Amino acid sequence: MLLVTARAGAQSAKKPVAKTATKSSAKSATTSGDPLTVAVAKASTPSQCLAGIRDYVFPLYKAAQDAKRPMSPDSVEALARYYTVRCAAKVAKGTSDAELGALVQLYAMGGQQAEADSATERNIAKAATPQARAIALGQAALSHAEWPAVEARYTAALDSLPRDVALPMQFNVHAQLLARYRHEDNDAELARHARALLDIVPLVPEGAHGNEELNAALVVAYKNLAEALGDDGHADSSVALLQRARKDLPWITDIEKRLAEPTLRYSLVGKPAPAIDGKLWLNSPAGTTSAPIAGKVGVVQFTATWCPPCKRSYPELRALVASYAGKPVQVALHTTLYGVFEGRDVNDAEELRATTAYYADVQKLDVPIGFQVDKLKHDSAGKAVFENAVDDRYGVTDIPTTVVIDRAGVVRLILTGWDAGNPKRISAMVDKVLAEAVH
Repeated sequence: MLLVTARAGAQSAKKPVAKTATKSSAKSATTSGDPLTVAVAKASTPSQCLAGIRDYVFPLYKAAQDAKRPMSPDSVEALARYYTVRCAAKVAKGTSDAELGALVQLYAMGGQQAEADSATERNIAKAATPQARAIALGQAALSHAEWPAVEARYTAALDSLPRDVALPMQFNVHAQLLARYRHEDNDAELARHARALLDIVPLVPEGAHGNEELNAALVVAYKNLAEALGDDGHADSSVALLQRARKDLPWITDIEKRLAEPTLRYSLVGKPAPAIDGKLWLNSPAGTTSAPIAGKVGVVQFTATWCPPCKRSYPELRALVASYAGKPVQVALHTTLYGVFEGRDVNDAEELRATTAYYADVQKLDVPIGFQVDKLKHDSAGKAVFENAVDDRYGVTDIPTTVVIDRAGVVRLILTGWDAGNPKRISAMVDKVLAEAVH
């Protein structure tokens, strides 16, 4: 049976995650009695070093969250990298063959590519059976995700092994790397691993159909590839792929529900844009109730202050505003109230003030910003639900989602996440629409 060791998935747009940076650095782990130094002192093998990450770095992150002084993901990564470099230096010399895979992972977490490459080659060379080689190549691919060109070489070698020997490892590696590249919004690498997973679908044994983690990973592969196709302006191909998923995965009884939102999203391209309204609009005339894009080319991003990829997009949006100054192009943001700002619980008035200041003073985005001011609700099971009618109209499941709407009010492009190619994609579509005659 295929087993999935890590579910492939994307960052949720519906759950507010406090990600405020604090001044955490390697200096916080230098005293002889601090937890990380103690962890390094205790470790004598790469596996014990890796356990130290779980036992010491992650609890520090959680403690900061609980204390309402959240550490940013970058701060946590820097702390983990500092620790892994120190721990690897301590244990590397005496590493046994059985621990080489863990050493590769340790070097990769420390950003030490040359050392990771050397340990990887040793680990592959010692593989005495096809099964052992599959494991070594899988470890190599997963440990080199920071270096996609190197990872691709190891993944290709893994895929060249006979399916009867390597299928479970092939599936797990592609699923985990798909999740990694989706989180990073790297469309090219995401599409590579999604296509590899789709090639495996016909080989899934009937006895594995009840494995929910496997089913979820397969659905995610179709959805993520559809997103990559949509980002490249091929929404029709996205819809066709999602329809194919329904035929390829007939044993997933709720497949229609799982694919409803992306299908809706890409079906909108070429159709009149649904209303983008809000109960409050910043940087807009009093009484504004919808995105002020009528008669203009609208570039509307569904966003949130707590969303890391959204933050990556803001400098590009500022540049977009400047490049089309004086032309009939309107950039706008649409968000909602989450009851949280920078790790603090806040009421609506406090969040509005903080959000207004954030976009004006920190991000320097003087564009219309619409709010869906809905209260936090809970479903029958007590799960938090953030209702946003506009998101629902556009099938938004992950943010940022960016929509380009032409001057006739027709959706022309929908981008999910913030891939490095998005600025060029948006500019190309805006230029194309501006060159068209207005009917």
